[in-house]
Amino acid sequence: MDRQQKEYYREKLQNYLSQELDVEIGDFDAEFLFDFMYEQLEPQIHNQALELARLHLNQRMDSVTESLVELEKYAKES
Repeated sequence: MDRQQKEYYREKLQNYLSQELDVEIGDFDAEFLFDFMYEQLEPQIHNQALELARLHLNQRMDSVTESLVELEKYAKES
């Protein structure tokens, strides 16, 4: 994650804590908390994204396979 993205999410975290929990934290603490949350959540999010990509690709491959079977049928009938 680049520095600009990290700053964006740090600010969002600070705003959330302030508005929802009435907790004010400084930039350093917000970045520290964000880093911790990112380290904890990133592997699960990464794996879930890979699983969704795998499911999507499997659906696409099933569609391609069905199309190829249809082409085989037409070739056999000719």
